[in-house]
Amino acid sequence: MNMSKMSELKAFINNLEKFFVSPEGIIYTDDKCFLHEGLAREICAQNDWEWSGVSAEDFLIRKREFIKFSNYSGLAYKYVAVLRTASKAVLNNACWLADVFNLRIEWYD
Repeated sequence: MNMSKMSELKAFINNLEKFFVSPEGIIYTDDKCFLHEGLAREICAQNDWEWSGVSAEDFLIRKREFIKFSNYSGLAYKYVAVLRTASKAVLNNACWLADVFNLRIEWYD
């Protein structure tokens, strides 16, 4: 990726408070949803995924290997959540997001 594209991506992401990243690298975001759970439910509905028994957010992270990005104001809310046993590509993406945006990594088991 060239530097101008990287700068554009960083500027775009830095303006977001929350989003999910699929294992394929697709960024899902929505300004209408106040919480990650609402966005997770929309993603599940778009893809016809049933998440019964767990929250939609947990389903995306634990079963579908999505990355959860949280960049709200306040240090406690600045993190990247990822499944500890996710694929190497997903873990690399999560580590990149954490490094570039100075976020802590929250590991899901």
